[in-house]
Amino acid sequence: MKRFRLFMVALLPAAFVLWTTPLLAQESVAPDGQFGIQAGTHGLGAQYALSPSLHLGSTIGVLFGDVQTDINLGPYVKFLLEGEINPMFKVGADLTLPEVGDSQVDIWAAFGLEYFVTSNVGVFGCVDIFRYRASPDPTSTTVGLFSSGHVGIEMFID
Repeated sequence: MKRFRLFMVALLPAAFVLWTTPLLAQESVAPDGQFGIQAGTHGLGAQYALSPSLHLGSTIGVLFGDVQTDINLGPYVKFLLEGEINPMFKVGADLTLPEVGDSQVDIWAAFGLEYFVTSNVGVFGCVDIFRYRASPDPTSTTVGLFSSGHVGIEMFID
């Protein structure tokens, strides 16, 4: 059931792109020198496009679970290879502040694709290719490969 929900959420950006592309047909160009906001399965975020191929940002997310609620926040760097559909590589760190228990730090790298519907609106999807979770309790330190995915939409301000 969890995989089905993730699959359905992953289809939303694809449906958005297919629906809006004919309406907003123009060349796909990554933003440059613009501030942007984003929303997705990883939470809310803000970023700045230093160039069309390099973005610096930060996210904050809340994960509601059966037992507890976690707050995640952390910076990231996104590298884009420019094209019609932009392959991207992201690296970052997340600080998890659980309701109960010790805080944890995740260091991660992700690969994905981003499509800019206009020069200001992009949709993206990526999958973690590496995640290292450090915790004060050595028994809960983990390393994961291809552990989770993220999808979302971002908007840049001129």
